[in-house]
Amino acid sequence: PSAPLEVAGSATTSTDIAHFSNSNSVAKVVVSVDGEGDGQVTLIDAANNTDVLFTAGGNSYINTGGNFGIGTSSPSAMLHLKGQDPILKFEDSLGGDTFGIFASASDFIGFFNFSDSRTDLVIDGSGSVGIGTTSANVHGWTKALSIDGGSSASSAVELNQNGTKVGALS
Repeated sequence: PSAPLEVAGSATTSTDIAHFSNSNSVAKVVVSVDGEGDGQVTLIDAANNTDVLFTAGGNSYINTGGNFGIGTSSPSAMLHLKGQDPILKFEDSLGGDTFGIFASASDFIGFFNFSDSRTDLVIDGSGSVGIGTTSANVHGWTKALSIDGGSSASSAVELNQNGTKVGALS
C-alpha cells in the first residue's frame, strides 16, 4: 500500500470502491469510479436520494434544498460568501474578459473587470450608482447616478431610441 489505508476497486470504470453505510447497511457515502474512469464521491440522504455528487470528470452538484456557505458555517442564502471583501469570479473557458461581483467594507457592491483591472460599476449602501468610478459619490454630492467617462473624447452618456442616437452628454 502507498498510504495507511488503501482500498482498491475491482475495475477501472463503473465500479464502487467504498461504501460508508448506516446501521441498516444502507450506503450513505459512496466512493466510486464512473463509466469514464473518473473518481467521484456521492452523499445520499435519508430518502436514499443522491443530494451531493462530486466528480472529477463531469457535472458536480449539491442539491440539498438548503443553503451553501463558503467562509460561514451558518449560510442564510442559497449561496452565502463570507470573508474580507468577498468576490464571485466569472471566467469563460473559451476566453474573453473575466468579471467579478464583490462586496466591499466601504459599504458598496461592485462589478470588477479582471481583464482590464477596473471597477465598472458600484452601488453604494444608499442605492446610488457609479459607472466607470469606484464611488457613486464622485464630487461629494449626493446623487442617484454618477458616470465617469474618463478622459476620452467619446460621450460619457449616449441616449438612443430604437438604435438611433438622439442625444449625448460628455
